[in-house]
Formats: sequence, C-alpha cells, structure tokens
Amino acid sequence: MAFPEKLKKLRLEKGLTLQRLAKLVGVSASHLGRYERGSSDPTIKAIKNLAEALGVSTDELIFEDKEGVAAKTIVDRELLEQFSQISAFPPEDRQAVKLFLGSFILRKKFEGFLSSVTEKEVWEKKTRKVLKSLRAGAKGASEREILALADDALRTVRARQRG
Repeated sequence: MAFPEKLKKLRLEKGLTLQRLAKLVGVSASHLGRYERGSSDPTIKAIKNLAEALGVSTDELIFEDKEGVAAKTIVDRELLEQFSQISAFPPEDRQAVKLFLGSFILRKKFEGFLSSVTEKEVWEKKTRKVLKSLRAGAKGASEREILALADDALRTVRARQRG
C-alpha cells in the first residue's frame, strides 16, 4: 500500500479526524489532506511526527508492506510477526510490551558482565529497585529515557570494574 493510502487507513483505524491528527503532528489539516491525496510529500520531521501520533514506526508508515527495515533485518520471522501483531495493540498495551522488553534487555546486559549467580541475584534486585525509583521520580520521562539512563549507569559500573 502506498504512503497516501496507508496514512489515511492508519488515521481512520485510530479514529482520528484530519484536524486532530494535524494538530498532533504540527501541520495544517489541509496540508495533511494533501499528504493523504498524494499531492504533497511530508518532510522528514512530519513523517516522524505522523508515525509517533499513529503509533507505528516510520518504516511501517512509508514503506510498502514487508519492505521496511525490520523485515530486512529481523531474521526470526516468528519474532517479526509478533512485533507486527503488537503494533496493532492499543497504545497502553504496546507501552507495556516495550517496558517488558526494555527491562528484559537491560537484565541480559547486566548478566553479561556478572560472573556468579549470587551477583546476578543481587544486581537483579538492585536493578528492579533503581528502575522503580526512576519511574516514580521521572514524571514526564519516557520509558526510553529511563532505560537510556539505566544503560548509562551500566556503562559506568562496567568502566569502574575494568579500571
């Protein structure tokens, strides 16, 4: 499906009017209408904002089906299909999946440099406590920002262990 048709389809699936989506994206409704008719091409910034407002990746928004980067780089087709299904979930469910995946990935990163089971258990408890505290104190911060902060802390710990 071409970009104009996909944009309109996603907008309607999300129950958004042209005016509401335009406001979320930061463009005029008439300009958004031109995107949907294919008579105007959005800027990169508009594509990014459209993808965020519609809850999809920029790849999913602009590439033909199965043509995106994810389909080319994720070799585990079952995992790719699961991600595809998750992308259709309501925003709060997608956020829960992202939170789980981010926490799981962070845990695996920690395990990679901890040698004993006891160290891993201690770090796991400390990590849960730190992430819970970060989430509670980081009003307005995205989960991505919180996990980036945790990644920075992990790099600092690794550097201290090496040095």
